[in-house]
Amino acid sequence: MHPISMPSLNALKAFESAGRHMSFTVAARELNVTPAAISHQIKALESYLGAKLFHRRSRSLELTAAGQACLPGLRQGFDHLIAAIERVKSAAAIEPLVISAPPIFGAKWLVPRIAEFSVAHPEVQIRIDPLQSISKLDGRETDVAIRFGRGRYPGLRAHRLMKQEVFPVCSPILLEGKYPLLSPSDLKWHTLIHFDPNFHDPDWPQWEKWLSAAKINNIDINSGPRFSSPNFTIQAVLQGQGVALAVSLMADELVSQSRLIRLFNVNYPGNYGYYSVMSDEKSEEPRIKAFWNWLVSEATIDNVVTD
Repeated sequence: MHPISMPSLNALKAFESAGRHMSFTVAARELNVTPAAISHQIKALESYLGAKLFHRRSRSLELTAAGQACLPGLRQGFDHLIAAIERVKSAAAIEPLVISAPPIFGAKWLVPRIAEFSVAHPEVQIRIDPLQSISKLDGRETDVAIRFGRGRYPGLRAHRLMKQEVFPVCSPILLEGKYPLLSPSDLKWHTLIHFDPNFHDPDWPQWEKWLSAAKINNIDINSGPRFSSPNFTIQAVLQGQGVALAVSLMADELVSQSRLIRLFNVNYPGNYGYYSVMSDEKSEEPRIKAFWNWLVSEATIDNVVTD
């Protein structure tokens, strides 16, 4: 299909405004140009159409037959164009900003603060989805994702919001009894609890790597219950069912309350943290940029307070 040849939009706007007001001067004021510019645009349109649109009198304008035939349809066309633009703007205004976050980060850090962003940006609707899969950031599925890992997100923009340590935890109950947990080798007498997130992140900490760092090789790493929910995992540990690997945000408060015990002096190898992640193509969208800047600012303040 060949493209349709059209006169300039400015010329059409000049004619519609002049025809509506029957005045080049008023049209110029409405369109924020000079009367001479209006006259020039209309002459260009007349040349394109091969027909006069106005009879120019000394003190007035009068539409020609061609002008009378053209103006109503053009006005209707502009009305349809304005309505279509308003529909798109309205849809964009109510489309929520989608934030994908792991449940622990969402519950303990993001949700308690999100009202502050909403107060500062009441025009932006927020939807927070618990991270159940590695969200795609190249479409509209997710605008900004929060990910736990080591910051390796090729092709994406990433910023570390907070550093996290990974360490074993247990209930105080397991420090008593016949096999108290005094050293990593004592784990052979206890159940390993596994948190297996169902988004299959290769960076997510696993017992095999921690045991290797602790130089323990006589434990069956495949035994023990597996949970895809961090809440279920922590609940099992609190009830004394075994030992699990936990991250700072998940366990620090419970450790400070003595409801959990941080075991041993062997941290999980590698530098881990929670990262905000988005695609470069979305980085200049005003509402996404506003949220990203707020997120980084809040994390910076929080890190200064807690360090």
